[in-house]
Amino acid sequence: MKSFVGQICALSVFCGIALCLTPEGSVKRMTSLCCMLLIMISALSAFRSFDYASYSLELARYRELGRDLSKEATEDGQRYERMLIEQECADYIKHQASSAGIAEMSVQVAARWDTAGFWVPESVRLRGSFTNDQRNRLQELIAAELGIDEMHQEWIEDEA
Repeated sequence: MKSFVGQICALSVFCGIALCLTPEGSVKRMTSLCCMLLIMISALSAFRSFDYASYSLELARYRELGRDLSKEATEDGQRYERMLIEQECADYIKHQASSAGIAEMSVQVAARWDTAGFWVPESVRLRGSFTNDQRNRLQELIAAELGIDEMHQEWIEDEA
């Protein structure tokens, strides 16, 4: 392909010089026609010697590369979506904990892929200082609002 482009460039330069040196009139029109035919024949000869096998191989490689990139982008998107869901749920729980009077609480949410095609919160680990009443209220809220039942809630109480 590089030699083809080089050949066309060299012919174009040669034809340009020939047209500049040719006097006006029928000779210049004939030179212009010859130059045009020379460049067209050169361009068409590239198709005659075209290597269809290697072209097909390159196309297959690019298709495979496209599929790999698409798959990778999808996986990255799902990972990001999972992290986003987990962070939003953790922020919601922290906000509800502060509303319930729990000053500082560490929250870690784990999400799982649902068969419906999206991430859902599956379990939560909470660490902080809280009373039994605060714990019960927050436990019920997490179960009702986020769908994480009490079995999947791990409560770790810090020593005050």
